[in-house]
Amino acid sequence: MMALTRWKYGDREIIVSHKADALTVSLTEQNLVSYDHAGRYLGSYDRGTNIRRGLDNIFQRRWRDGGKTGPTLRQRSLRDDEARVHLEDLRAQVGRLLEDRTAAAAHPATKEVLQRAVDYSYDRLASSARDFSQLYGHIPILPPDQYRALVVQATDGCTYNKCTFCTLYRDKTFHVRTPGEFREHIRLVLDFMGEGLSYRTSLFLGDANAIAITTARLFELVNILHETPALQKALKHGGIHAFMDIYTGTRKTVDDYRKLKELGLRRVSLGVESGDEALLTFVQKPGSRQNVYDVVHSLKAAGVAVVIIFMVGLGGHDFREKHLNESASLAQLLPLSKGDIIYLSAFSPNPQAPYLPLAAEIGLRAMTVDEINTEMQEWKKVLGDTIHGTGAKVVPYSFQRFIY
Repeated sequence: MMALTRWKYGDREIIVSHKADALTVSLTEQNLVSYDHAGRYLGSYDRGTNIRRGLDNIFQRRWRDGGKTGPTLRQRSLRDDEARVHLEDLRAQVGRLLEDRTAAAAHPATKEVLQRAVDYSYDRLASSARDFSQLYGHIPILPPDQYRALVVQATDGCTYNKCTFCTLYRDKTFHVRTPGEFREHIRLVLDFMGEGLSYRTSLFLGDANAIAITTARLFELVNILHETPALQKALKHGGIHAFMDIYTGTRKTVDDYRKLKELGLRRVSLGVESGDEALLTFVQKPGSRQNVYDVVHSLKAAGVAVVIIFMVGLGGHDFREKHLNESASLAQLLPLSKGDIIYLSAFSPNPQAPYLPLAAEIGLRAMTVDEINTEMQEWKKVLGDTIHGTGAKVVPYSFQRFIY
């Protein structure tokens, strides 16, 4: 449900959209700014440039450049001084709106919500980001369909943490929270989110592989979500989502997954990376094609949707052909249907990842960014043709654009 506030401010028309999840202020036709209901800045759009802020106070600027092959989406993180100037300029503009009596009279909530936005100075946002860091450590990645989930960390870190291309969880020791720890974590998360909780549309059970924990403990922790009144809206509307690896996923039965489905599990994301087992061996990724087949069949039999993530460009030119062909043949074997997604992630190795020296050792020829972009289009076509008619989608995405 949405209510609109409109009023004339000089030669401009100001429009404030009161949505159930957030507040959007149209300062001009080409300048929009959004806040959560706590008053935290979410992002803005101004004449073709989009700036988004994460809870860690990273401001990410995105824009499109023209090129021979069409517009290309570019991005960079703002420096602290740039982010401060941007935020404070918006605060000044919104502050001037608060001085207009028409704004206060136009809608009962307008003045209150705009005041919350003005109260969140850059320094206060930076302080909030420190609280976020103490609460979560960091959230390295989510599936793109879950960027607006409320992350509740049943576990910290990754159960394996040895894939040579991945450094996301190297600073975390894997830990399973006790029921008491999980309840306290949820309490702190809800305190931190405050009114901004309304922006979170589902629940993501973190970290990297929460479903790998014992079935009894997993049921215990998921039931705590159901005992928490503030989480019921997200449970009902978005449900529970999680990552799962392809080798420990085989340890749970269809009946286990069916019970999790009854408790709200909607979709599980599997970092398959490739259908080529030789490439998986090279990057020290555990699991096999058979594991993927078995896990996906079990999840689908239980009524749980799946995400399959392939990493385009992994293995460079040396593995290129087999990487695509074997991944497509694997996808063809899976019982995918409407609600399932294949994400194509462009490979961009962290300079600290063990992958790079290992690749250099065997003389692997890496792909350039342009080559990976071209390869991404080929994957999209081949995978799209492979699963045509199933109702599942093939969606490219950029890991580098993730902010939470």
